[in-house]
Amino acid sequence: MLSFCVVFWGILTIRHNRIWSNPITFYENNLKYEPNSFIEHTNLGMAYADAGRNDDAIAQYEKAIAIDDVYPQVHFDLANSLTAVKNYDQAEKEYLQTIKMDPQFGSAYRNLYSLYIYLGEKDKAAEILKKLIKYPIINNQYFKKYYNKK
Repeated sequence: MLSFCVVFWGILTIRHNRIWSNPITFYENNLKYEPNSFIEHTNLGMAYADAGRNDDAIAQYEKAIAIDDVYPQVHFDLANSLTAVKNYDQAEKEYLQTIKMDPQFGSAYRNLYSLYIYLGEKDKAAEILKKLIKYPIINNQYFKKYYNKK
């Protein structure tokens, strides 16, 4: 009986180690049991983004937002993946949504500013810098460097 238990638990351990071996398989497995989990979709989106699978990440972030749209971080992560696949118009909307949900989300300002500079939209970039004056994030050295050039 003891040998049977050791073999059985060993097989279960090996099976679970395969699932836990990387974040993508872990979250994909979790979604089998919790298909409407905001957190699992968000985490799977982050795992896909870390693996460079931005199209898959976008789909997961959109599912998470459809389930529960209360966290600006998900819009920010979605915007980053949209930027990675060169969907700049939608990325801009998501960065703006992030800022709307949390006006002090400094990384959203930074990435939106960078997006505007990349797209050659210097007027919009300057507006972002003006808005930052209202918030403590302007103390960030990244923005001071560019703001002082204006």
